[in-house]
Amino acid sequence: MNYKLNISKLNINTDLFKFLITGFLVVFIDGLFYFLLTLLEFTSFQIAKRISFLIGAFFAFILNRNYVFLYKKRNFSQIFYFLILYMISFFVNSFVHDYILVISNISLISFIFATAVSATLNYLVMKFFIFKK
Repeated sequence: MNYKLNISKLNINTDLFKFLITGFLVVFIDGLFYFLLTLLEFTSFQIAKRISFLIGAFFAFILNRNYVFLYKKRNFSQIFYFLILYMISFFVNSFVHDYILVISNISLISFIFATAVSATLNYLVMKFFIFKK
């Protein structure tokens, strides 16, 4: 038997792969600002998460439009729907972060859970609605 992994036979979605790569970069940016803001004691964990999320959202829009989904059309509705998505995602991210922080009292765990939930939501909406080809 041949146990080699043949990615083309598995029909791995390249958008998903690119989204994951881009996502790691955006999470790095998000995390960098989150930990700098808290480490340097500029603000609380809760406020730092909100600020870092918004900074990450800016990078996410540019990278997802231009690299992940290769969306060439530039129109207002695209930006409008992205902003709506990220407002919803912002509240989901904030709620999950704060809830997990209360339960665990570990900021890294709350950051990871919040990021995972909002990233899943973001990918699905961008793939099937905002940047739909």
